[in-house]
Amino acid sequence: MKFNWGHGIILGLLAFMTFIIVLVSKMIGAKVDLVSPDYYEKGIAYQEQIDNDKLSNSDVFVLKQIGTDLLLQPKDTLNVLVKKPVQLDFFRPSDKDLDFSLQATLDSFGKLQLSQNQLTKGLWRIKVSWMENGKTFFTEKDLVWQ
Repeated sequence: MKFNWGHGIILGLLAFMTFIIVLVSKMIGAKVDLVSPDYYEKGIAYQEQIDNDKLSNSDVFVLKQIGTDLLLQPKDTLNVLVKKPVQLDFFRPSDKDLDFSLQATLDSFGKLQLSQNQLTKGLWRIKVSWMENGKTFFTEKDLVWQ
C-alpha cells in the first residue's frame, strides 16, 4: 500500500485527537487550590482591604531574613505601633497547606524578630494588618525565603 496525502490527513487528525484527549485528561486530574475555602466571600470584601491599604503607606514595614529569623521593623522607629498587636498572615502561593497566621507585638525598639522554622524556601506573601486610632491599616509584602 502506498502512502498518500489522504493517509497523512488521517494520521494528522489521529495525532491531534490523541493530543486533545491527553490534554483534557491531565487538566481534569490537576490539583486546583483556592487561596482559602471562602475565597469568593473574601473577594467581595476585598475593596475594604484595598481602601485600608490606601490609608497606610505601603512602605511602612521592612521585612528581612536574618539567618533563620524574620525581622519586621517599621521604617519610622518612633512609630506608635510599638505597644499595639500586629496581625501577620503568611501566605504561600504554591501550597495552601503551609499558610499560617500569628499575632505579635513589636518590642521597645520597634522591632519584631520571629524565629520561623516553619518557612520553607520560596516565595511568601506576608500580609501585615494593625489598628491605629480606630482604623484598620494593611500592607502586603513579598519575601523570598532562602
